[in-house]
Amino acid sequence: PKVWHFGLGFKNKFLIHLKKETKKEFIWSFSGNINNKSRRIFANTFQNLKPFFFRSLSSFNSKEGLKIKEYCQIMSKSYFAICPQGFVNNESFRFYEALLSGAIPVCLKSDTLYSYYPSYWHAIFPNEKLPIIVGKDWNECLFKMQFLINNTKDLEKTIRDCELFTKNI
Repeated sequence: PKVWHFGLGFKNKFLIHLKKETKKEFIWSFSGNINNKSRRIFANTFQNLKPFFFRSLSSFNSKEGLKIKEYCQIMSKSYFAICPQGFVNNESFRFYEALLSGAIPVCLKSDTLYSYYPSYWHAIFPNEKLPIIVGKDWNECLFKMQFLINNTKDLEKTIRDCELFTKNI
């Protein structure tokens, strides 16, 4: 209970600029590099789910990236934040930033190195009911996102559940 964990790469001053938006402008958002196959696949999978915010960067922490304040605003104006695998495993700074921003993280079940049952996220949060979108592939994630978008009450409940989940981790 005395330990707070956060993903590697957590942006300095992220919490200072954070202002949760109740009016969402984007269905989903992502800003980062898409230099591996899985990231290119999600970029293609979600392109018809509009409106969205997408910025492809040349590399991690590149100069063409968003300023922290703008990044916080984009995340908090999004229903979903796409959280692909980091350099090694599923857990990344984007997952925690999404939760803190009030966006629902969208993640794959397992990383490319290991298989977890029922998912990587259940392995690191074993006693938690996970309100995040978790799929075996990006198509399954898209299906789950579309379901929530078309069911406002479920979407609102998932957002509330993410807020409670964030307070408990």
